Amino acid sequence: MHARETRSRQATPWSAGARALLLLAGVLNVLGSGVRPAAAAGPVLTEFSVEAGRFTVGDSIVIHVIVEADQGTTLSLIPGSLPQAFALVQPLRVTSKGKGAGRAEFDLTITVAIFVTGDIDLPPLAITYRDAAGDGGEILTPPRLVTVASVLPETGQILPRDLKPQAAVDTLHSGWSRGRT
Repeated sequence: MHARETRSRQATPWSAGARALLLLAGVLNVLGSGVRPAAAAGPVLTEFSVEAGRFTVGDSIVIHVIVEADQGTTLSLIPGSLPQAFALVQPLRVTSKGKGAGRAEFDLTITVAIFVTGDIDLPPLAITYRDAAGDGGEILTPPRLVTVASVLPETGQILPRDLKPQAAVDTLHSGWSRGRT
């Protein structure tokens, strides 16, 4: 009986691998369920949205980047991160609210206008961060597609219209109209 107890305690060649596989399956199960560890190592992109709607050339489009990070972290849009077709029409606005345990949720609001038509690729935006300790890095958003319609009629032709009549000019009271200096 003693020999049987000893044998059951001996490791078989695959038991360590099986335990590692079970551990990996458990980790993947937790990650797949959306449960995150209590404290993240750094900032975490939690939401990225582009205002929905029908846009025409020059309309303002609001982009929200939501990041969870340690309180005291600063975030900003890396210059040149926006493609040339996108023009920043308002300064980047960053607001935050505490989440507890030294963490905060930051909302970066980016307002842009687009001056080309069609389906426009918004590539990943690069957001730079620096925590209170001075450590930093960057976060990339996922790409998006934005559709911008022309302000021209569907035919693409603008029909000419008569010019507005000239406003009446009072020449009797104007010194310059009578040759006076």
